[in-house]
Amino acid sequence: MGLIEVLNPRVRVVAQGAPIAPRPLSLDGKVLGLLNNAKPNADVLQERVAELLEARFAIKGRVWKRKPGASLPAEGLDDFSRACDVVINASGD
Repeated sequence: MGLIEVLNPRVRVVAQGAPIAPRPLSLDGKVLGLLNNAKPNADVLQERVAELLEARFAIKGRVWKRKPGASLPAEGLDDFSRACDVVINASGD
């Protein structure tokens, strides 16, 4: 009779803390960045969120960035982040 190896698929998860980005007290006068993950309807969701925020705050402008694909990393994020004061990342479907 051969040896049976039993594998345990459970792992111990150790959560690592990360600081939350500081949030402005107001969005008045801020440039809103919209990072689209290239999934269906992400642009529709972001457009509506931007409209709601612009109705409530004096948003200075919008900067749009779209990933090349949902499973691909975003490119040019350094330039994008410098152009924005706050960023909303959307996931559609």
